[in-house]
Amino acid sequence: ARRNLSPGDPVVVLERLRLVDGEPMGVQKAYLPTRLFPGLATVGEPIESLYRLLQDRYGVIPTRAIETYEPIRLDRPMATLLGVRPGAPGFSVERITRDQHGRLIEYVLSVLRGDRYRVVLELER
Repeated sequence: ARRNLSPGDPVVVLERLRLVDGEPMGVQKAYLPTRLFPGLATVGEPIESLYRLLQDRYGVIPTRAIETYEPIRLDRPMATLLGVRPGAPGFSVERITRDQHGRLIEYVLSVLRGDRYRVVLELER
């Protein structure tokens, strides 16, 4: 993981295929610092809501995230996972999540289907 995690810091890596109504929408790889989440790697039950688990089990509340989206063309392995043709449009997404104390709690790399995602930004002055 990067961004405020030192090289060599132990992390839990969660890899998930994200589905909506049984249809693949994205592949997500999340890195979470082991020092904040001891035992997370051995959670036996499927994780329905990671953020709810972090709050309920560890008292950590995700409060801020920065996501960066980049358009990409899906390579063959990723396209196969997502059920689309190779070369189909997608998004590569990086997310850095912080908790109520400003600590880095999660670094996520995702690949999303470009035909199923829409990015909406609200700007306010």
